[in-house]
Amino acid sequence: MADEVRRVDAAGWRPAVEAALAEGHTWFDWLGAVDEIGREDAIRVVVRMAPDADSEGVEGQWYLWTPAQ
Repeated sequence: MADEVRRVDAAGWRPAVEAALAEGHTWFDWLGAVDEIGREDAIRVVVRMAPDADSEGVEGQWYLWTPAQ
């Protein structure tokens, strides 16, 4: 079974992480970013959390938009 993916806007990242914590996803696995420039004017930020190291978890994704040129 794959992780649940939750996509939120940039302003919603903190409430999304707080919700995952409240649901018991207290093990922080990793934080990364994907450069979407060229496809979209954005950088996608991804965090993965789980109840423990051996469990399925939650992957949160949000987009940081670059200013219009």
